Amino acid sequence: MTFFLGGKEKMLKIFKDSISLYGQKSGFKYSFQENDFLELYNLSPYNPFEKYYKTIYKNDFYSDPKDDKEYKIYTLKLSRKAFKEKKVKLSFLLGAFLNSGASISEDELFYRGKSEYIDFVISLLKEMKFSIIKVELPNKENLGGLKTVFFKPSDEFRQILKDYDVLTN
Repeated sequence: MTFFLGGKEKMLKIFKDSISLYGQKSGFKYSFQENDFLELYNLSPYNPFEKYYKTIYKNDFYSDPKDDKEYKIYTLKLSRKAFKEKKVKLSFLLGAFLNSGASISEDELFYRGKSEYIDFVISLLKEMKFSIIKVELPNKENLGGLKTVFFKPSDEFRQILKDYDVLTN
């Protein structure tokens, strides 16, 4: 199961449309459930998304008072080698923008997030030859010590954002 918090309707629509298209092309079976957030359940005998991340056991537990059980806690780390194709990189950057990005203008966008995540985004931006304007390191002024990268999008990425109607200008 994977879930996404609500409140980002455009992102959820793009995600649902993308999963639907992927399912039609690959035979991937899934179901969605919507409550306060969107849940994606994998009904296939395989997980086609595993190649994009590594699962790391945190040697910690979560205790659920409802069923009085303890659950192991895992974290996911993006797998660098799965992001070889240009289309995959652009898709990831689009999803990252919808989730943690914003535009100042058509020529200046930014992503904000935890350092490890933003470092991965920065490496993709560099590979895709985007112009990085500046990087702000975590500090007392930005909420939660988040790292921010400001950049100029490529013409292709700018057009993708316009096509999905997520660019403010």
